[in-house]
Amino acid sequence: MTLFPYVSPAHAESALSFAARLAAIHTGGRLVPFLNDLSINAGCLARGEPGALLALCERADVPADVLLANTPVCIAKGRYRLRSEVISADFLSNPQLVFCPQCLLNDDSSGPVAAQLRIGRYEWPLRVVRTCSAHGLALNERPRRCWDDQFQELSVRVPERGAELEALAAATKQRSVSELQAYAIARLEGTRGPEWLDSQTLEQAVRATELLGALIEFGAAKKVSALTSDQWDRAGRAGFEFTCRGEVGIREALHHIQETFRKTGKRPMHRNVFGRLYEWLASSKTAKEPGDIKRIVREHIFHTVAMAPGEGVLGECLTERRLHSVASLAAETGLHPKTLGYILIAKGLVSAEDPAAVFDAKAGLEVAAAVQRMVNVISVPKVLNCSRPQASCLIDERILLPIATGASGAPGRTQKAVDQRNIDGFLATLKARARAVEEVPKGFVTISKAAEKVKAPCIDIVHLILGGFLSNVVEFNGKAGYAAIHVEPAEVSQVIRESLPGVSPSQAAAKIGVPAQVVWALIDEDERAILPSMPIRGRTGHHVIRRVMLEDLHRFRDGYVKSGDIANHLETDRKTVERILRRYRVQPAYSRSQIGMNLYRLSDLPSILLPEHDEVPV
Repeated sequence: MTLFPYVSPAHAESALSFAARLAAIHTGGRLVPFLNDLSINAGCLARGEPGALLALCERADVPADVLLANTPVCIAKGRYRLRSEVISADFLSNPQLVFCPQCLLNDDSSGPVAAQLRIGRYEWPLRVVRTCSAHGLALNERPRRCWDDQFQELSVRVPERGAELEALAAATKQRSVSELQAYAIARLEGTRGPEWLDSQTLEQAVRATELLGALIEFGAAKKVSALTSDQWDRAGRAGFEFTCRGEVGIREALHHIQETFRKTGKRPMHRNVFGRLYEWLASSKTAKEPGDIKRIVREHIFHTVAMAPGEGVLGECLTERRLHSVASLAAETGLHPKTLGYILIAKGLVSAEDPAAVFDAKAGLEVAAAVQRMVNVISVPKVLNCSRPQASCLIDERILLPIATGASGAPGRTQKAVDQRNIDGFLATLKARARAVEEVPKGFVTISKAAEKVKAPCIDIVHLILGGFLSNVVEFNGKAGYAAIHVEPAEVSQVIRESLPGVSPSQAAAKIGVPAQVVWALIDEDERAILPSMPIRGRTGHHVIRRVMLEDLHRFRDGYVKSGDIANHLETDRKTVERILRRYRVQPAYSRSQIGMNLYRLSDLPSILLPEHDEVPV
């Protein structure tokens, strides 16, 4: 038997709403007695059981697909299908009633009997829906107070009519529909959205977005059970900004959360940092799969937190260490954390502003290994078997590299040691360029003696040997290291004239009165270098000799000065000069952070500081 007169469901009307209107139209009464008369179990209909829904469609002579499209259909305990999406009971607000007062007001305007007119929209029970898309009003909520509230009879649970309903609508907060809500409804309507969100179930996409947003908006300590509907709306808006961009956006949000937490100074445990998001992903009490967000958070932690192999995160263990902190690397290698920290800062693996940061584990182990091989600069001459000035020149010319260098320097021993492996490599190259002899050939002398004879720096001769420019080089087996190398002065003199124009960086530094590191900073940028230089490639191997032309050096020296130069010219102290520079707001042309010291452009100086000026105010 079908009902007469025929009543069609409204657009986007839920099955419970349609049944309640049928009851009011056909009997003038409530839903449960009406369903009993039709032999339809009201509880089964409220739970969305297919049998009850199909029975209602049959009695009302309504196509099943029309009504079922707007109703969560139960497919298992606590599981429903809504259109093409499978959702859980947690995704629904039932038995809490959610409605828009303005929508009900508009429904009521069509006639005198509200029960026959009020339409329950299918999207209202979805927890992700918190704003009326038609009127831009926050949806109102009514908690369940009695057993039959589960049937969502709008005329009963919202008794307001006329002026009362108008007042309720006027008092409701106005806001736009969140992007997350718009995405969810569009997805139910069959419209595709952002790729990563579409790759998740609807519930996974919404839950991940809201929990990420709650973490961003309210912090890790906020209990999600205490969030109001308005706060959940804020969370959804905040989270969607990142989840709509997929893994890249989510990682960006997680970085932001970590940076914010780091400023608190608290211990960065995973739960402390990522709060309820992490607890949800780590929970073993829920059977619901959270989706790809779990992998993303786990991989993000593996990529940003110093963890030892075997430590677990969200169900998986780290197989190989990826990151170290100063503390973890010091503990693993037995090095002093303070010394190691200074060196890591100078190497650029750690920032001086954030010494607790993490860095690549392999790069850190390489630095630690170099520290363990350190040879103090004081000991380098003995290891090489050369004089102290000769050893210093090798470091100034970057033939021997300090364990760490930096434009502004670094405390501790970082500038005062050389890697033993670097020393061994240098000596091995010298040995490879020389012919071993039991007796020094006539006319051959040590490098230092040859330098005296040809009036050239020892370092120039070393460069020629390493670059393969000299044919007559021998290693005297009666001595070790640097002192064993002998050359022929006549050949050295000729090759220097032919192959080494200008001066070396260490010589250039001496000529303009700055440390060698400053000159290297000036010439290091190649085409964009502040001070031009010429690279001379060796004939064998990969050795490159840097030379600075004298005319370029003179031009630079004539255009730039340091505060000490000005003080010397004017016979005053440097502090006075620097005070005047600040007073006249003269900025360095090249700063200490750029090249290791402040250099000023001569043309920028006030007349009071020019060399020809006689009096300097104190």
